[in-house]
Amino acid sequence: MSYGGGSYIALAASAGRQPDISPSYWAVLAQGGTAGTPGAAGAQGPQGPQGPAGVSYKGTWSASTGYLAKDAVFYGGSTYLALATSLGAQPDVTPAAWAMLAQAGSTGATGPAGAAATVSIGTVTTGAAGTQATVTNSGTPAAVVLNFTIPQGAPGASGGGGGGAGTSGIPFASMYHAVSFNSVYYSVNNTNSSATETEQVLTWVPTGCTATSLAVYSQQSNTITVTLRTGTPGAMTNSALSCAAPSGATCTATGSISVAAGGFVDLIISGASGTAAGVWTALACN
Repeated sequence: MSYGGGSYIALAASAGRQPDISPSYWAVLAQGGTAGTPGAAGAQGPQGPQGPAGVSYKGTWSASTGYLAKDAVFYGGSTYLALATSLGAQPDVTPAAWAMLAQAGSTGATGPAGAAATVSIGTVTTGAAGTQATVTNSGTPAAVVLNFTIPQGAPGASGGGGGGAGTSGIPFASMYHAVSFNSVYYSVNNTNSSATETEQVLTWVPTGCTATSLAVYSQQSNTITVTLRTGTPGAMTNSALSCAAPSGATCTATGSISVAAGGFVDLIISGASGTAAGVWTALACN
């Protein structure tokens, strides 16, 4: 038998006796030789033929770009391979020029609707005169709680009569506005106006008051409607104090509208023409 590179002959019957370590049972017939010296390297074979050109990715397809065969582009969510030279051949409708490599997947299912965020007013405090107004969120992005710090205004001159006394900063005196349909929201005690309800038109009422009268004189060519609004920044609502003033005439609304301490007021004027014209308003809030 052959084992480990050598040949052995059995000297006696055996089972499981390894020939190279059992001389009582096996004798060497031919010893395995040592490894020969490696032969010399053979001659180099000829170079194989050049393989086919690979795919060249060109990004998103453009009608103003020329493409060659084997160019790949992205269009309409799918990837296409150019079959021939082309210019302006839209991949999805030109099968002679383009073959689809990978088709766009279908639109996935619509996810569940997210919870609506809530916005509420927290605190409204008075800052020092001359400081900047600030707004902070003491809640979360999903449950916003806005805290306002509004600077105190400069002290006004002493009044000479009872009209402005006890009015929490809103005397019964007229305010002029050049009204047109470009602006809708107006301040009750300065000339500010805005197309959207921004803080620049709000008048702060730090101690609160009761609005009892709104008077309007209009030079608008149309009949306009003027309404007092109350609330807090971002949450102003129309009050019942509202009247309609014809062109060149006046109107007056009376009532009892409570403005909470720290609340805000402004006016909304609708029905104005495209040409700015004078409108005077007067609010009594005692």
